[in-house]
Amino acid sequence: MCRFIKLMLYGLAFSLCLCIFVFIFAMILQQFRMNAEQPTVSKPPSLIIAPLGRIVGLEKVIMWGEIEEQSSYTLQKQIDHLVSKYGFRGEHRLRGCNLDHAWGYLSNTPCVLLKLNLALNFEADTYSERRSLPDAAPSALRHYMMETAPERRSNKIWASCDFVTKNVETTLSFVPEMYYDADGLFTRENFYVDPDTPENETERVTHEEPGFRRVIGVKFHNLPPNKHVHVTCSVWARNIPLDYATVKFVMYRVDPNAHIETLDVLYDEIDMHDN
Repeated sequence: MCRFIKLMLYGLAFSLCLCIFVFIFAMILQQFRMNAEQPTVSKPPSLIIAPLGRIVGLEKVIMWGEIEEQSSYTLQKQIDHLVSKYGFRGEHRLRGCNLDHAWGYLSNTPCVLLKLNLALNFEADTYSERRSLPDAAPSALRHYMMETAPERRSNKIWASCDFVTKNVETTLSFVPEMYYDADGLFTRENFYVDPDTPENETERVTHEEPGFRRVIGVKFHNLPPNKHVHVTCSVWARNIPLDYATVKFVMYRVDPNAHIETLDVLYDEIDMHDN
């Protein structure tokens, strides 16, 4: 009799432990399902450039010119590869960079593309007043915001590029604008109702894949020959840290007919790092 009671107690204890285990497992499984249904919190988007250029020492150098025809062709192909992903919309958006059909590398107006990588579901906390920009923001960006109508400043991720060493003759401009429109920017696709749909028609819905809007061009003017032109580009939003959104590179236009004292040094460095 005592043995039977012990077996019953063991059986009850085992059943109780099994029930507790199943309950805990079910709760964990339910929690995982709930987390999977909730939107993920994305890291801030990072900033990259095209063309990639070449790493020389600690610097990323974009070099081209008459005696660097192959390099110029390679740079153009790298930009073409990026823009071709977005079809006609990408080409149309960046047409101001490609007036010579070589992305400016045949007319001394070279373009460098700034691309924000996709951070799915990221929502940018943007600046709408120049006074709210951090101290590190360049004066050119503050001036641009001042000239932009207040109603057009909202929901913009601003971009800036600055020369490390100033040269009054060397300038840059942005294509098409000095910002990314943050509305629906970090999704794979968007659907919009066409506001111009006539009242007597069914609402027209526009489909958009916004990847092409994450790319803007920086167009350089009057770059000096055979000189290192150091450039720093950044994008600005409150929740995009500068270390995620800053790129540094060097523009170097080769001209064999101009002073090329430092060119041999640059080639020596390239040869050293290519070996």
